Amino acid sequence: MIKTLSNILKQDREAFVIPKKVQDMIPIHTIWPDGIFLNSKNKFSKMYRFTDINYAVASRDDKEGMFLEYSELLNSLDSGSTTKITINNRRLNRLDFEEQILIRMQEDGLNDYREEYNQMLLDKATGSNAIIQDKYVTISVVRKNIEDARIYFARVGADLVAHFARLGSVCTEINAVERLRIIHDFMRTGEETSFYFDLKDHMKKGHDFRDYVCPDIYGTRKEDVKPKLRKNTWETKEYIIKEKLLPFFGQKRMNEIKPSDVIKWQNTLIGRQDENGNPLYAKKYLKTIQTQLSCIMNHAVRLYELKKNPVHAAGPIGGAERQVEMLVWTREEYKAFSQAISDNIEAFTAFEILYWGGLRLGEMLALTPADIDFENDEIHVTKSLQHLNKEIVITPPKTKKGIRVVKIPPFLTREIETFVKMQYGLNPDNRIFMLSKSTMHKEMTRGADAAGVKRIRVHDLRHSHVSMLIDMGFSAVDIANRVGHENIDITMHYAHMFPHKQNEIAGRLSAANDWQEAV
Repeated sequence: MIKTLSNILKQDREAFVIPKKVQDMIPIHTIWPDGIFLNSKNKFSKMYRFTDINYAVASRDDKEGMFLEYSELLNSLDSGSTTKITINNRRLNRLDFEEQILIRMQEDGLNDYREEYNQMLLDKATGSNAIIQDKYVTISVVRKNIEDARIYFARVGADLVAHFARLGSVCTEINAVERLRIIHDFMRTGEETSFYFDLKDHMKKGHDFRDYVCPDIYGTRKEDVKPKLRKNTWETKEYIIKEKLLPFFGQKRMNEIKPSDVIKWQNTLIGRQDENGNPLYAKKYLKTIQTQLSCIMNHAVRLYELKKNPVHAAGPIGGAERQVEMLVWTREEYKAFSQAISDNIEAFTAFEILYWGGLRLGEMLALTPADIDFENDEIHVTKSLQHLNKEIVITPPKTKKGIRVVKIPPFLTREIETFVKMQYGLNPDNRIFMLSKSTMHKEMTRGADAAGVKRIRVHDLRHSHVSMLIDMGFSAVDIANRVGHENIDITMHYAHMFPHKQNEIAGRLSAANDWQEAV
């Protein structure tokens, strides 16, 4: 007996292999339609489902009989096999419940009674948070080949059915598709209704069955990437994935997506129009959507052995992007605007910080009195305010360089100090400005109209600040450090807005080479 147990333990002991791809997380190598799985070398398994028994309400004699029968069931199992009982608590699949349990409607005038009874069943099923229990017994055994395993499971299966029947329980074999569905529902929570598996079709195509039950790359990439991103950045990506990618590619495995599929998806997005017949998505937004798809594919190529990224072969979406002119205010235009809104002291002070300090809108809205060094004329930028799911969330700045100290002119320090002193009971850690982003946009429109200057976006005040510094002759490195740009390439993007600088450069070069004029 001890030798037999030692052999069983030795058979169950397998060398651990680090999974190289998502599919390797499922320890199944081969499946057969009758539900027999090959889990490792010469180790086969088969699963049976059984129903509960009324042990708690049974009489004493019945309980003793059940216990003895259960002992006989255990003794009937081969000592050379491994038996596992699984109790799986899962959320009720409403579609399956309605199909398998509820009474079907008929045209006999009694549907009112059926509906009432079905509603009672639904109420009962959802009474425990819609959690139901499935009970399985899985038997694993080492055999030389599938024929020997099939003979073994035929004998053991018949014994299990007979013993469970005497216990008052119904025991049934589970075929391959049903076993795969159990794994699918366990590993892909929330996608239970999407399972569909045609075994013969996939055998013809040579597809790996594990592709249809394992977690997809989106879920895996979410675990890999989400912790590295700001909350609002991830929610933007997640929205694109769920609304723009999954509706088209959700029924395909990543290794099935071809460049032709990507091109069809591109044409679908490009062809969408609003109620006026205009393109629904701007070319820049289309490019953003495709970038997310390409990033997911690259992630799979780099870490999960996807052979190639089909987005690369499909090419860019929507053709060349139209260059949009960046609007900024000159100092004269901003001064006219600021005078027009000076009657609203809170908005006036906020816009002053945006224009003269170059802060992002979220950085300005997150400022507290503790962030302002009134003696040294400094603003310490350490956080940003975001609106996520109708809630205000304080996050780190957009980039690592976003955490910075911004020197401000003394007049701006006095303006901020004056406004802070006007706020009764304002603590050092309280937000200075309680403005909403929509209020800022409304004040922007009101001030621009009153001042007679062109309408720009609130974020364009930051562009105006950078442009003003470039016009003053400051270097790209100094400006990038001040406004928190990750690299100077972003800063240099603004340089084209000062074409007169080219004339100034040409003039200075001409003056430096005046000796050649004389020659």
